[in-house]
Amino acid sequence: EHERIRLLQVRLAMHEARPEEALRLLDYDFAYIREGETSVWDLWVEAQALRLAQAEGVEVNDELRERGLRECPPPRHLDFRMFVKPADRYVAPDAEE
Repeated sequence: EHERIRLLQVRLAMHEARPEEALRLLDYDFAYIREGETSVWDLWVEAQALRLAQAEGVEVNDELRERGLRECPPPRHLDFRMFVKPADRYVAPDAEE
């Protein structure tokens, strides 16, 4: 299965309001995504926000995106960004600050 096809499947799951399916599909070691690409990160954040919105019966908004990022940050292996804003800094669960 090609990774770009997998990302299209994630987008379809999001379009059909199935965030759990999108997150399941994102649980994958992407080998051909290039450094600096943010599509996987963005999809993770949107899926978490949609999951929270559905649970609370509200529309997705920036507050839910920020909360989803805070409560369920993307796994390190999905972070291909080259520049990280301080608020988006990944901290491993077992890391000491």
